[in-house]
Amino acid sequence: ILVLLGIAGIGKTYTVRKIMLDWASGELYNQFDYVFHLDCKSLCNVLEESTVLDLIFESCPELRQVPGEVIGSTERVLVLIDGLDAVDLPPDSGPWKDGLGTARLPVPRLLLGLLKRRLCSHWSLLVTVRPTVVEQIMTCNLACQWAEILGFPKERIDDYFQRYFEEPETAAEAVQHVRSNEVLLEMCVTPLICWVVCVLLDSEERPRDSMTYILVNYIYTLLKHHHTDSVSDKEMLQKLCLLARTGVEQRKSCFRMQELPVELAGMPKLPDSFVMRILTQQGVTKRSEYSFTLPALQEVLAAISFAGDATGDQLDELLSNALLPENGHLRVVVQHLHGLLHEENWDLLESFGLHLGSRLRARLAHWTGEALKVCRCRPEDSYFLLDLMLCLFERREEAFARDALRQLPEITLQCIVLEGRHFLVLRYCLQHCRPKLVLRNCSLRSQEARKLLPLVDSTTLVEYNMHQLGYLELTSSPNSDALDLTCSTESAAGDTTLLPSVRIEGVPRAQTCLRWFLQDCGFCPRTLYFHDQKEEEEVQGMLEVLQETDCQLQCVRLMDTGLTAASVPAVCSLLRKTAVSALSLGDNPLGDEGVRLLCEALGDPSCQLQRLSLVRCVLSDGALPHLQVALEGTRTLTELRLGGN
Repeated sequence: ILVLLGIAGIGKTYTVRKIMLDWASGELYNQFDYVFHLDCKSLCNVLEESTVLDLIFESCPELRQVPGEVIGSTERVLVLIDGLDAVDLPPDSGPWKDGLGTARLPVPRLLLGLLKRRLCSHWSLLVTVRPTVVEQIMTCNLACQWAEILGFPKERIDDYFQRYFEEPETAAEAVQHVRSNEVLLEMCVTPLICWVVCVLLDSEERPRDSMTYILVNYIYTLLKHHHTDSVSDKEMLQKLCLLARTGVEQRKSCFRMQELPVELAGMPKLPDSFVMRILTQQGVTKRSEYSFTLPALQEVLAAISFAGDATGDQLDELLSNALLPENGHLRVVVQHLHGLLHEENWDLLESFGLHLGSRLRARLAHWTGEALKVCRCRPEDSYFLLDLMLCLFERREEAFARDALRQLPEITLQCIVLEGRHFLVLRYCLQHCRPKLVLRNCSLRSQEARKLLPLVDSTTLVEYNMHQLGYLELTSSPNSDALDLTCSTESAAGDTTLLPSVRIEGVPRAQTCLRWFLQDCGFCPRTLYFHDQKEEEEVQGMLEVLQETDCQLQCVRLMDTGLTAASVPAVCSLLRKTAVSALSLGDNPLGDEGVRLLCEALGDPSCQLQRLSLVRCVLSDGALPHLQVALEGTRTLTELRLGGN
């Protein structure tokens, strides 16, 4: 006997059917002459007494022509018992009449006879069960092997989407959608979640990338197709919501039997489609705990419970506590409450007799206003601000999001690790407002920055008809290659005539950064700041990158970058090949030799430089003759600054 263990939707039934297919096609399991499939969920509807052979012939009527003695006596038979958790096995009482499968007994007793090897003991059995009935099978004292189906490994999740969608482009889009959301990626280990996501992506429904919408559809599918308990769907959902809300209020994800609410503790067995049992060994004793199969499942079920709160008292307490900085776990529930305002979500839940609280929308609007006040009072609390933006993202009401974000002149996230889903949230918020965006010490690496930088310029300008975010600043995070990003609607000096502009400050491997910034992301700055970039070779490399790209640079500021006369030829080449009209080389030890090389470029007809700053560049009187010749020969230069020399 082999027992396959796994939660609902993990792929147990699929595995059984795949075994049947492989055997029927002759690819595997050739050691068996017969393979039979017994669906325990269907067998629960068989009320009259039957024999084992009757159950087999019910699924394979063609075999009625084969003598029962042949089937009953051969050892080359494999029986696949799928979903044994749907059957309440009786206690082993009384003798068994025969072992050939011809005894007429109730279906649960027939299955018990097969498991205890009292009926057809020479057959091989493969049994699939959910974790909640493991101990029940153990009490049968079976000498069996156990295996657990853990779902898809993360690196193989892509295969499912590539097989589901016929078009490679659609499959690639689905994979990107899942892998950009770390929470969803963790959930997609469960094949049923993958199927739900594929169905939603394949439809035109919105909001298909809302976690609330995905989870509500998952709950609906479990109740409609994986719920085998005698309790009605409505009653079961209400009890589950109560358990989830209790866990959120007590900050618990695991429950001992004595900690369960009375409504659940009195049930014959817990709903194993949603709850799994965890057995732990403590010395010589065993301890049982229960938890939801997915952490996100507990959060959205708790939100459903609060959303249906008739009096609103418990909801008000939740919303009030969610404003406190230490209660991030409650704000996740508030995010799902916003998501539940969607008609698509509540239409599914109303089919189970649930009703939305009449004042939920008004209460959430009031909470959002209070949350905005908290953001203004605690601008350093980036996690709170991100939670608020996630609420707006789940709610997906454009007017509501626009009115809320107008109250935030600046979105500042600092000292926080941004994940893929957060970029979706930032994109959504930038579509509905144009505040100053500051991402500081957020470990923005190249892959994530590529997603955001096009949004800052072309996406916000073209697709959504917004004023482009012009000033952009890149700085480094200590001891890493991460990038920081600052954007606003005007340049650092408030000069909107030079938009857009870029500032690169102390960024490791800045040459590589600038190349993907200009070439891969397609950003076209007019002003470029290099500040405190101590590696002279890096600056020279970046100047070469600027010559490779067809960007319309107007102003380049190379302040305090450690440039010497050795770097001036690269600067001169830039002046000859681009339309730069303003150049600042202040606080660099160029010396008289550097100025001599620079002045040669100023006399070139292709040079269009109008303003030049050589403040504090270690110049002496020896530089004056070269400057005089340059001023006499140039046709464009109108401003020269030499202070601090």
